[in-house]
Amino acid sequence: MSRSAVRAALITLVLATLVFWAGGPALAGEPEPTATPAGETPEEAPQEEPGDGGQPIEGESTQPLDVRTLIDYRVQPEDRSIRVVLDALATNQNPESIRREFGSVFYYAGYDLFIPVAATEPVALSQAGNALRVERIGYNEGFDQVTVFFDARFFVGETYQFTLEYDLPASRESDLFISENYFYFPAVADGTSSVVRVTVPPEESFAVTSDNPTCLPHASEQGVLECIVEGDPLVFVAFVEVMREDALVSTQRSVQLEGKAVNLVVEYFLGEEQWAESIADLVEGALPVLERVNGHPYAGPDAVTIRETARSETGGYAGHAQRNCEEGNCLIELLPVSSDFVALHEASHLWSNIFGERWLYEGMADWTAVKAAQEIGLDAAPPNATLEDLPPMDLQLINWTELDCPPLRCPENRDLDLYGYAKSLAFINLLEATVGEDVLRQVNASLAEGDSPADARTYLNAIEDVSGQNVSAEFLEWVFTPEDAPLLELRLQAREQYQQLSAEADAAGLVVPPLIAQQIEDWDFQSALDLMPVAAEVLPLFVAAETLASDERSTWERIGTLNSDPDENVENARIAFDEGRFEDARTEAEQAIEALEGAESTGKRRALIGGIAAGVLVVSIGVFLWFAGRHNIRRSPYRV
Repeated sequence: MSRSAVRAALITLVLATLVFWAGGPALAGEPEPTATPAGETPEEAPQEEPGDGGQPIEGESTQPLDVRTLIDYRVQPEDRSIRVVLDALATNQNPESIRREFGSVFYYAGYDLFIPVAATEPVALSQAGNALRVERIGYNEGFDQVTVFFDARFFVGETYQFTLEYDLPASRESDLFISENYFYFPAVADGTSSVVRVTVPPEESFAVTSDNPTCLPHASEQGVLECIVEGDPLVFVAFVEVMREDALVSTQRSVQLEGKAVNLVVEYFLGEEQWAESIADLVEGALPVLERVNGHPYAGPDAVTIRETARSETGGYAGHAQRNCEEGNCLIELLPVSSDFVALHEASHLWSNIFGERWLYEGMADWTAVKAAQEIGLDAAPPNATLEDLPPMDLQLINWTELDCPPLRCPENRDLDLYGYAKSLAFINLLEATVGEDVLRQVNASLAEGDSPADARTYLNAIEDVSGQNVSAEFLEWVFTPEDAPLLELRLQAREQYQQLSAEADAAGLVVPPLIAQQIEDWDFQSALDLMPVAAEVLPLFVAAETLASDERSTWERIGTLNSDPDENVENARIAFDEGRFEDARTEAEQAIEALEGAESTGKRRALIGGIAAGVLVVSIGVFLWFAGRHNIRRSPYRV
């Protein structure tokens, strides 16, 4: 029976007891032949006013029947059992149950209690040591009703004392676990006032804890936990846990994974050899499968320890695992009653260090555990309720964080946790149905190469990058808050513009500057949106410049670019664009275009000017030579 079922059963018992009290001075159990049901007085019976004996006892409870109990849960390790001893002192304060010499007589003939279904047959004794008759009938899933019949009529103003004893034998249920070295059981109070004690052998090293902070170690008695309850006829006090601290032994296995051999150590309570063997077999076979379904190699320490432990160590959870155990040893803690699925879930956390948010590492651990169970042929399912089975709760997954007070100490957090687990797995299943199982594994592999654990933003980026699909609407519905909607809209715009710009840049042989990609990766979408229009303006200029520069140039064009270097301008524009210096890229591209577009006319002009200059030069030289010749003839003394 589940923990919640135990609570529900006890609530039912409380309500039943309240009905019992509300009915007035009813008889506990079946009345004897002379008894008359309370509140019913035959017409022939004379009406009498109750005397002083019928008034409530001063300073005591005003209940018709005031029952003070001392309930001692005596842990017996050698017998693997718990002896429960209930001492009750009842005071009759019901003025209608006065002794009468004639007419109808009202009195109490017995008292109803409730004991666990697993309990042995109870034995009751009066204060004088007389055996009392006990009747036991089934009541609900977890408890039986027991009626202790008194050996004398019980009238107003009188007290009656009795003892009820029974044993809780060895058990391996989730809410009643009794072995040689570990005990877990519900403690229940009964009566209008109750002292509940848990007693362990003081000479042995047992730790006693409970999920009720008002239950405290006894001030003077060693090995005693005590809870005091007032005002309720029946109340659930606490789940109590008793663990022998020095009873752990271990066994080892070696498991070969993709990149390394892992030493698997299973620590367990002495006497739990069968549990240890079963867990070791399960995890040894499951680790290679979990490595495969998680999508990336195990990168943790060479040693993994699975330790059988108590709920006080796991915070009330069925298991607990270290996610970030980079050095030494990874520790996985399991309860003696943890299911095979819980063991797979906790073992899958060996790959969870790539995630930084709770919904991611818990949802993925559940998802991979389901996949591993299916692959190894294990009939195992998540122990928590599915999302459809739970009442709706206003919880976006990004807000589901580790609890400051776990359910063991703060039961009010249990519903939140159940919903968080269920919604996380449901969303991972939705993603699988949308993008495919292989994509989820590829995403995990890509995240494993990152420098820091992924959050919801990083995971959304990775999902869309790997799958090529837009799942931002799903993330907004399940993960993010409504306040994130404008940001997600900016993200959509930025990613669409980036894809278009990347395609155009790629066609031009360019690369969109990493700065823009990083801004989008960091969710600085406005900065990216501010830069991309500038890049989009420069890109056509570069394409035009590169096209012109790549064309074969005529003689006139070569002449026209003699005093410029458009090829260098294009290369400088490429470098500037790739580095995000768009204005520099614009300047370089414009210079290249200007040089190449006017190259032919410039070349012809230069040729014409050069020709004219050359002609003038030739004429000038000719004239000079002519004049020089004439001068030489006049001055020569020789004749031919």
